[in-house]
This record gives sequence, C-alpha cells and structure tokens, in this order.
Amino acid sequence: MKSAAFLTPMAFIVAMMVQDASAHGRLLVPPHRGYIGKLPQFNGLVPVNFGDHSLSAGGIGQTRGGKHGICGDRYSGKRLHETGGEFAKFPQLREKVIGACYAPGSTMDLQVQLTANHMGYFEFGLCKLNLLNDKETEDCFKTLVQPNGEKDWKVPAGNKVFNMQYMLPDGVSCDGDSHCVLRWHYVGWNNPDVGIDGQEQFWNCADIYVSNTCGSSPSPSSSQSTPSTSTPSTSKPTMTNAPKPTAPSSSTDTPVTTDTPPSTSGTPQPVDPQPVDPQPVDPQPVDPQPVDPQPQSVAIAFECSQSFDYIQFQAFDYLQPQAVDYLQPQAVDYLQPQAVDYLQPQALDYLQPQAFAYLQPQAYPI
Repeated sequence: MKSAAFLTPMAFIVAMMVQDASAHGRLLVPPHRGYIGKLPQFNGLVPVNFGDHSLSAGGIGQTRGGKHGICGDRYSGKRLHETGGEFAKFPQLREKVIGACYAPGSTMDLQVQLTANHMGYFEFGLCKLNLLNDKETEDCFKTLVQPNGEKDWKVPAGNKVFNMQYMLPDGVSCDGDSHCVLRWHYVGWNNPDVGIDGQEQFWNCADIYVSNTCGSSPSPSSSQSTPSTSTPSTSKPTMTNAPKPTAPSSSTDTPVTTDTPPSTSGTPQPVDPQPVDPQPVDPQPVDPQPVDPQPQSVAIAFECSQSFDYIQFQAFDYLQPQAVDYLQPQAVDYLQPQAVDYLQPQALDYLQPQAFAYLQPQAYPI
C-alpha cells in the first residue's frame, strides 16, 4: 500500500498537470520562434521557451472578444514571439535564426505536434517582410492552401506529430534582409455550439526564407502524409455565426509589397530540423508492487519556483519514450486524451518507481 505521504503530493502534482491539460501544440517543421531555441543548431542564439506549446494568447477568456497576439502572445501582454521580441531575433541575427528555406512555389512538408488534442483544424498563412525591422500584421498574412486546394487541415484523433503539405505561392521570394513569416493557426473544436470565439486557439510564427537558392520545387505527393491512425477529412467542423478573432497590429505600418531589397550577404542553407516522432512501447504487464518511492523528486518539484509551469508544459516530453516503458497497461486507460479528467491518483498505482526517475533532474529546472 502506498504511503499517504507520497500519494498526496504526487496527486497534487498530477492535479496540476490535469488542470492545464487543455489542448497544447507546437509547429515543429519549420520550427516556430518559441521552439527553435531548443534545437542544437540554434543553441545560444534564441532563448529556450519552456511553454512554447501553450501559445493560446491567454486562452478562451482572453480571446473570446477577438483579441490575440499575432503569434500567440496575450493581446494585453508582451509580444515576445513577434518580430523584435525575446524569441523573434531576425532583426538582430538575420539568417542565423532562419528555420527553413524553400523554393518559390514549392510544396512544404510541415509538422505539428499536439500534446493534447481537441480536434478542430489547422490553417497556415504567409507574410513577407521586406526590411529587417518590418513587423508582421494580421493583414499581411495570406492564407495558404494544400495540394488538394483545401485551406483547412482537419485534425485526426491522437496526441502525436502530424504531417501535412502546404503550397507556397508562385512569384514570392524573400531572403537576405527580407524574410517571410509562416504562421500556424490551430482552432480546437471541443466546445459545441459556441462558434470559433468559444474555442481554444493557438498561433505559432516561424521565420523562413523563400529563395531559388534553396533548390528545385518538389511536386506534391499523390496523397498527403497523414498519421497512420486516420486520414483527415477535407471538411472542417460546423461553425455557428461568429467572426474569427483578429489581432490588432503591434505596428501601424503594413509591410510594403515591393521588390525584395538586395541582400547584403549570401543566403545560407539552414538545417531543416527533423523532430523524432516517439514510438510507443508495449510494456509487459506486471503486478504492481507497493513501493515507497524516494521523496527527492517531489521535494525538487516544490523547491523550484518554476516547477509547476515546467510540469504542466514539459513533463510530458520527458515521459516518452523512456518512461512509457514503465507504464503498465492499466495506466494507459487513464492517459487517453478523451479521458484526461480520469487521470486520478489510481493511475499512479501502475507507475513503477523507475518512471519517476525521468521526471528528475531533466524535468525540473535546477
């Protein structure tokens, strides 16, 4: 039988995780501004954002009136992910923080990770910024389409990395002091009969180059790359009459669509990040044995001022794939996204002590 001293604080930590277990996701390829600092090739250039998959502009309570930061920041807060912000370093570092380079008119292979799936759909937009200090505006973004002509990519079930293709427009290029911003917009659809303003939404912005120096334009694949579990429908959820939120510009100037200024340096070939899609492990069932886990991991959680934010947003990353080895089949029933409310302390009964080892020291900032 587990000791009450262990179960109570651990149940509290799990409760904190569950409380923040609303939809979360991030644009992996190309890496968005909040994620790029985690990649080795950009180490030291952009700060690491431990909450990079929670850019929901403050959540439904803040976006219900249609106000949101252009790249997912709170409307009334600091615009850390917009050009010139803490995680948007193109004006200072130029090509050093370009996440990917594509040929004009090419078909981009994109990747999005959802850590909590509430269905809905994705859409993508492109904004060309001609000068180093130009800032993205809502009006600047032009909606992109898939090879099949659809704008919206309906999200299948599952918490995983999803692959999709979107096409760049012909005749648009940006490199040197000019660059383009690719924006991912995720509209969840787990709240029925309230329209888009009542849904959780996410925005990510990625800095890219579009140039003939990036290579030839690939042909679209015969079928979009989709998760093996399901194929996304071309239709999006039925919406009631409610306007999409708009983001007032953080700058009053709209980028001028003139010819790209001459580059002052050669165009680099940024490394295309290839995130690894963790493969689930089928653990061998064993009868859970009562254990008295060492309290150090719990103590560390309470000693760190940022521990709960880190647990909410990052602990899941450290629970796969290694910690999954120690999850018994019964616990998986409590970890399904549809039943996240059922992630109660009884699920902890099926966690072996080794699993907690992966929550420290990696999962806690020391």
